[in-house]
Amino acid sequence: MVFLLARREILERKWQDPNRPAVPNAGDLIAAFIQTGGVRVAKPTNRRRVFRADSKQEIQVDGRRRTAVFREFTFITAFVGNRPRACTELDFADILGARIVCDQSGATLILRTTQGRVAVRDKFESFQTLAGVFFDAVEVNRMSREKYRAALAREPVVHTPWWGWLPVLALAVFIGWAVWRVMQN
Repeated sequence: MVFLLARREILERKWQDPNRPAVPNAGDLIAAFIQTGGVRVAKPTNRRRVFRADSKQEIQVDGRRRTAVFREFTFITAFVGNRPRACTELDFADILGARIVCDQSGATLILRTTQGRVAVRDKFESFQTLAGVFFDAVEVNRMSREKYRAALAREPVVHTPWWGWLPVLALAVFIGWAVWRVMQN
């Protein structure tokens, strides 16, 4: 299991490598999105119990202007203290990476942007379309390596403070103590 997780992480790092060239059909999905209207507003649906009726989250993707507007989303820029922002508008050029993570509760689209990381759950309408447009935007950005590297330099880096490692240290001490107790008996 550890081997499979390590292999997946290695493949993910290769895919996110700034030196990797863009896929050959980069931009095709955005062009098709523009031809079918070019603007999509996605709100959460009621299909899961985790949905709150008072949720004001919304994503508006405008293919013609090449922008995405996130309302009431939390962008991770620091170890603690990240709050939902009322409105964050991003150019497609500011989207640096995308990946989908699946777990028992569904899929989550994790976007790396120049404003921080943001997670979009699959509870949104047209989740697959949104994910496809964001993945395609990342590939279009890779076509110009200089601009992509400049955008990567603007990405916030979250540093773990010394006290953030205390739970790991406490776990290691507990495991050491448990092993010592077993060896004593």
